[in-house]
Amino acid sequence: MNVNPSYSLPFKVSGSYFVLGSLFYLFFTMSLYNFSVDIDVSDFTFIASVHLFMLGFVMMVIFGAMSQLIPVISEQNHIKPHLYSYIYKIQLLGSLTLVFAFLFDQRLLPLGALIVLSAMLIFSYATYFSVKSSKRDSMVVKSIGFSNLFLLFGILSGVAMAFSYAGLLDISPKIFLKAHIVSIVGGYVMLNVMGVSTVLLPMFGRFRRVSDNAFTKNFYLMTFGVTLAIVSSFLDFKILDFISFSFMILSVLIFLLMIFKDVISSKKINYDIWFKNLIISCSSLLISIGFFITYSFYKSEVFLNLAMLLFLFGFITFLIKAHLYKIVPFLVFFEFYSEYIGERDVPMLHEILDERLAMIELFYSVLGLILLVVSTTMLDEKLFLASVSFMLASSSAIVINIFKIKKVKTYE
Repeated sequence: MNVNPSYSLPFKVSGSYFVLGSLFYLFFTMSLYNFSVDIDVSDFTFIASVHLFMLGFVMMVIFGAMSQLIPVISEQNHIKPHLYSYIYKIQLLGSLTLVFAFLFDQRLLPLGALIVLSAMLIFSYATYFSVKSSKRDSMVVKSIGFSNLFLLFGILSGVAMAFSYAGLLDISPKIFLKAHIVSIVGGYVMLNVMGVSTVLLPMFGRFRRVSDNAFTKNFYLMTFGVTLAIVSSFLDFKILDFISFSFMILSVLIFLLMIFKDVISSKKINYDIWFKNLIISCSSLLISIGFFITYSFYKSEVFLNLAMLLFLFGFITFLIKAHLYKIVPFLVFFEFYSEYIGERDVPMLHEILDERLAMIELFYSVLGLILLVVSTTMLDEKLFLASVSFMLASSSAIVINIFKIKKVKTYE
C-alpha cells in the first residue's frame, strides 16, 4: 500500500474531530445520571443522549479517522482537503442543536437535522471525489462508497422523523425509525468498521493483510442485509426482517472469525492498550449477537436491552477507544517529530500516550460495562448509578489523555 506523507491532513484539523469526540463522550456519560435503570427509550431526554453519543462521539471520531484513512486506502491525496476544516464545525453545531431541540423545543428538530445533513453531505461529497479518482478498485474502496450512500439515506430518514416530530410532516415517525437505525449502524458504521479493519489490523496489530476476497463476503452480506431491512421497514414483511438480520449477523460473525484467525496466526502479539480494548470490543459484539438471537426467540425486552447496551458501550465504545490510543499519538508523532528522526531525541509512540492513565481508564470502563449489564439484568438502581460513575471516570480519563497528547513539545 503506497502511503505518502503529503496525504495526511494537518493535526489541527484531524485532531479537532478526536478532541470534540472525546468531550462529547464525557458529556454523554454525565447525562446518564438523568436516567434510572428502567429507561424509557421513547423519552426525548433519552433520545437526546443517544444522539449525543452517536453524532457527537461515534460519528465525530469516525469522520476524523476516515479523514486520515481515505487517502491511505485510495492511495492518493484528498481531492477536497479544505472541506474537512468545516465538517466538524457544522457537525458540532448540528449535534448541539438536535440535543437542545429534543430536550427543550421539538420545533427546532428540523433545523438541527438539516444542519447535520449538511455536514454529512459535505463529508460524502469530499469522500466521493477522493474514492472516485482512486486507481485502486478494491472491495474496501467500494465499501466506503456504499457506506456513504447508507449514511445519507439514514440521515434523510432522520430528517423526515424530525419534521414529523415537529408537526411539519403528517406521518408517524416510527415508519422511518428502523430504516434510520439500520442504515446508520449497519450500513455506515459496521460496513466501515469491517472494511477499514482490513487496513488497520495489519497496521496496528502486525497481523497479516486481509485479502479482498476474504472481505467480499462481509461486504455483500452486510449490504444485502441492510438493504432488505430498509425495504422491510416500509413494507412490514416479517420474513424480510428474518432474512435481513440473518445476513447482517452472518456478516459480523465472519468478520469476528477473520479477526480470531489473524490473532492466532500472528507470530508475536503485542498485548498493548489497543489490543486489550479490541479484545473486549469483539467479545462484547459476540455476546451482543447472542442476546439478540435469544431475544428473537423469547421476545424478552431484557435480552434486547442487553444486546443494545453491549453493542453500543461494549463493541463500539471500546473499538473507538482502541483506535484513539493508536491514531492520535501516531498523527502527533508523524506531524511534529518524524522529520527530526536521526537529528534530535524524539519520543517514541508509546511515550506520547500516557499508558498508565490509559490502563486505569480501561479498568474503569470494563468495570462500568460489567455493572451496567448486571444492573440492567437485575434492575438494580444502585448498581446502575455505580456503573455510570465508573463510565464517567473512564470518559474523564480519555479526555485528559487526549489533551495530554495534544500538548506536544515541538521543535519549531
